[in-house]
Amino acid sequence: MTYKNRDKSLRTCIALNEFSDELVERRVAEKIQPDEAEEVLGLANEHGLLRQALYIDWIRREVFDVCSCCPCCCMYLRAYMNYGIKHHIAKSGFVSIVNPDKCIGCGACIERCIFEARSLVGNKCVVDEEKCFGCGLCTTVCPTGAVGLVRAI
Repeated sequence: MTYKNRDKSLRTCIALNEFSDELVERRVAEKIQPDEAEEVLGLANEHGLLRQALYIDWIRREVFDVCSCCPCCCMYLRAYMNYGIKHHIAKSGFVSIVNPDKCIGCGACIERCIFEARSLVGNKCVVDEEKCFGCGLCTTVCPTGAVGLVRAI
């Protein structure tokens, strides 16, 4: 379910597997080609929307959707942000890192992080790996290229 509280695009979720066929049949989604999917994901990033994999079955880790949302419009993110319910949101398997030699402490990545996984310590950004979902939004706003992603341990 998507709520329209913003002026951003709502054409941001990419359903997978049989789930996508069902949505197309119900006429609440359209079938798109891979190049169109890249365009959708690029637009979502420009708007600062969080790219996330959503589980249909979180015990078996079956993903049914790659969604790009913000916490005010996505019921799964709202459930996590407001109540700590996180079993529908899949962590990416990556975690953000910061090169302290390149970090200028501008706070752009902190502002962009909806998981509150970043803070400034001594005018340098540090990452709380437990809170980081590895979404990569922070990497697209760092003006010095100090922020990156590595495989989570």
